[in-house]
Amino acid sequence: MSSRYGLLLHRIIHHGWVVMLTGFAGDRTGGYDTATIRAHLAGYDRAWADYRRLAERNPSCATLYVPQAFGPRNPDGTYDTDPDHGMRQSVDRYRALI
Repeated sequence: MSSRYGLLLHRIIHHGWVVMLTGFAGDRTGGYDTATIRAHLAGYDRAWADYRRLAERNPSCATLYVPQAFGPRNPDGTYDTDPDHGMRQSVDRYRALI
């Protein structure tokens, strides 16, 4: 279970970073490689679907990663997610170009 979880999390992050880096390059140059962004958006979405399915089908699966940034630490030591920042928001910014 841990290996599968790690593989899927790696895929999410890999595809998300390629979308963000390719999009950032387009921001700098004014020319967007939409084919690369589109391909990695598909990989990102597929990895998220597989990740969610893994957690749904396996109650012992950890579900620690969320696509938002974490905000300040709460008094009980936990963190809330920050819905305005994180990988999802960055990826979705470039999704709007496609």
